[in-house]
Amino acid sequence: MITDNDFQSRTQNSGIFFAVQNSFNATALVVDDDPGIQLLLRRMAERARLKVLTASDGVEALEIFKRQPVELVLTDINMPRMDGLQLLGHIKTIQPATFVVLVTANQHQIENYHQADLVLGKPFRLQDFEAVLQTFFQTRTS
Repeated sequence: MITDNDFQSRTQNSGIFFAVQNSFNATALVVDDDPGIQLLLRRMAERARLKVLTASDGVEALEIFKRQPVELVLTDINMPRMDGLQLLGHIKTIQPATFVVLVTANQHQIENYHQADLVLGKPFRLQDFEAVLQTFFQTRTS
């Protein structure tokens, strides 16, 4: 489990979190069945001034997505009940403009994720996550 102190020490020198302004009040949905990864992704998104919702699997995430507008989805692939690929398909059917990032340790299957806007490999570095957020923010301002 990642503690608040661990998170602070890992992110205190990060530049983009202090530079990026979420001027359009975007909401992110973080979906992961691993509580530690979910917490890390949530905290990093919050540091970028995103409003963050969380879910532990695709079924829960889809219920949230249908009730609330979400601009960014960060989802694990391997989860119980509904995996991230199934969730991706539902999201893109309901709201194709939603920016979806698949978070996976299965790098060798990346070519199968053509509907995703980006793929973030596990383990990831803080700079990798910053690049994802930077790309997301750039797509919203262009």
